[in-house]
Amino acid sequence: MPTIRTKGDQRGRRFDDDVLLHSGNSPPHEESMVEIVHLASFKRRQAARRGFKAWLRRFSEPLDEETRIADLSDRTLAFLISPGEENIFLLYELVMGVKDLGTSSDFFNLDRALKMEVIDISIYVLDQLRFECMRRLNWLASDCLPRLSLVELVEYYPTLTGDGRRMIPALGASHPNYETYTRLSEFEKETFVRKQIPAAIERFKSGLKA
Repeated sequence: MPTIRTKGDQRGRRFDDDVLLHSGNSPPHEESMVEIVHLASFKRRQAARRGFKAWLRRFSEPLDEETRIADLSDRTLAFLISPGEENIFLLYELVMGVKDLGTSSDFFNLDRALKMEVIDISIYVLDQLRFECMRRLNWLASDCLPRLSLVELVEYYPTLTGDGRRMIPALGASHPNYETYTRLSEFEKETFVRKQIPAAIERFKSGLKA
């Protein structure tokens, strides 16, 4: 997905949803496209306001429709990847807000299919947050984490197919168990990376305390 970077905008804006330059002499069909893009951009801003309402009360940092996982502060990331109910319900707040399903307090009133969808997307986002923790520890081979915003991760999840949902990043050579990792099959490598998550969380949080 191409991006356009403008002065003062370090994160860039996605062409298909946010930025579409046109002149006053644009043909009617181009003006219609502009209206569609502006409407999509407005809807995404509204989705972000709903999804981040509880996050903004909990975290003292800016959050909007363009906020990516990589933009989160270390302390916010540490809280979100820690085991516990509060962080899980914050993920529910994000997912349900973006999808306009209410707040986490409405979760138990959803029908079974919607509950499973909220849970699936929340787990997917949690995985990406934990991989970001490993990336910041320099435990991953490359920056292969999603470039989409948090709102887009929720929006686009239903369109992702198997591998896109389950993609596990490769372990980096700087990890202490890298030699063991290289001798494993591809399936075993995925399991091995996941087994490093608890140690990664502990190391990441201990680094904040130091």
